Amino acid sequence: MNQLLQALSSRLNKADRQALAKEQANWSSHEKAKCNVLTDREVGRGSMRPLVYGNCMSAATQERIKQLQSGRASYPLTGF
Repeated sequence: MNQLLQALSSRLNKADRQALAKEQANWSSHEKAKCNVLTDREVGRGSMRPLVYGNCMSAATQERIKQLQSGRASYPLTGF
């Protein structure tokens, strides 16, 4: 995803690069929080936590890559 973000940023003006960076930071914070909540609900603090959390973040990252590639980069920060 970092390579994709760099490629996108290279084609943007300064203001749009800053907006994309802010959007990406918001997306990252939101997805980490969401995956923490979902992981807590599913497995609590047990030994499966790293695996479940990792799978959640992996799925979120793959979806984000699709959004960025398709031009749907705006991420709605809704509840989870």
